[in-house]
Amino acid sequence: MIAWVLLACSPVGDPTLLDAPDAARDGTDGTDGPLGAGLVSLRVQARVTEVVPVSVVFPADDDGEPAVASAPVVVLTHGGFVAPERYLWLARHFATRGYVTVLPEAELLLAITQPGNGELALDALREEADGDGVLAGLVAPEGPTAAMGHSLGGVMAARQWVRDEEMDLLAMLASFPAGADPVEEQVGRPVLSIVGTTDQGLPGIEEAFPRYPGPSAQWILDGVNHYAWTDDPKDSELARDGELLRPLDEVRRDALRIVDATLDVYLLGDDPARLEGPFPGTVDP
Repeated sequence: MIAWVLLACSPVGDPTLLDAPDAARDGTDGTDGPLGAGLVSLRVQARVTEVVPVSVVFPADDDGEPAVASAPVVVLTHGGFVAPERYLWLARHFATRGYVTVLPEAELLLAITQPGNGELALDALREEADGDGVLAGLVAPEGPTAAMGHSLGGVMAARQWVRDEEMDLLAMLASFPAGADPVEEQVGRPVLSIVGTTDQGLPGIEEAFPRYPGPSAQWILDGVNHYAWTDDPKDSELARDGELLRPLDEVRRDALRIVDATLDVYLLGDDPARLEGPFPGTVDP
């Protein structure tokens, strides 16, 4: 961890309710759970002169207040030139199933320019949870955590995971680690890699998979492109990507089946048999 960069943290405004609780949702098969989803924005001072915006999406009640305590955490790092709010669909889904997601925003929307922001965001969340504010008790000081990243954000997520041996899982969404990061040395630490068959965002993802010593799993989603992980893709992004060959809600549900099962097994201690598959919408490597 590099907590020494964390100087101050302050919430910005009251919680926002993104989604109301719904007892009819059971959270199975990649669907939303029964909890609501709330959002709080933090401003974290770091590296002496910088202020890093951090969004925290958490399980919420009808009033937008935290509905759980000591929740597991997903640190989600955005892709290159992709604003964190374009992943709120994913963070909101996690919240309905009992997970807290922190989304740090890098300068110029390039996470690679501020490689410590994932650690910073996690420390800020834990600091807030240790206080008496709206997030009090939301997460435990050393509770279960996952580093997750999309595209270039995955490069930074892998770096955070390598540096923090207490992180329980690395989840790479259409991404692979930098060559200089020693992922080969992380024996016994689980990794999830998901990529689509029409993904043109970061060529070489499948070839990089053998670098993970295991336990690791790679799932390939049929007809899924790079920007299916983001809301509101730009025309310029789609122009250099492959085509999305199936309805977006269908491919996202297929992806969430895999991600949900993996998080539940490695962060909550669920039955590992859930990871055996086969999962709908996947094809053989």
